Amino acid sequence: MSSMKRRTTRRLGRQYRRQRSAGSLGAWRTQFQAQKKLFEAKFSSYWLSAFDTCRRNPRALWKTVNNMLQPPSQSATDKLSADDFAKFFVDKVAKIRASTAAATVQVRSAAARSLG
Repeated sequence: MSSMKRRTTRRLGRQYRRQRSAGSLGAWRTQFQAQKKLFEAKFSSYWLSAFDTCRRNPRALWKTVNNMLQPPSQSATDKLSADDFAKFFVDKVAKIRASTAAATVQVRSAAARSLG
């Protein structure tokens, strides 16, 4: 259901950007509000269910509250440093240059382009 709402919202957003009409803007805004309400309802439903599941177990209840207020963070090993990120792109560009180094470039004149 939410993927359908999201897809419809994106479609109406593209339609508005193409047409720039008041009607398409209104449809996009209405759909966006419906999507927002759906996501808020899902969020509330999830947490109400989580709290209801552990209502008789105080330890589990506090763990759930803590997860809601402070979601678990990524460990340091999962994160990439800025140097790792930069190295990835430097290596990628080097591979592309190496694979295209032997390629020849055809230069066509303006007259040839108009005929072709």
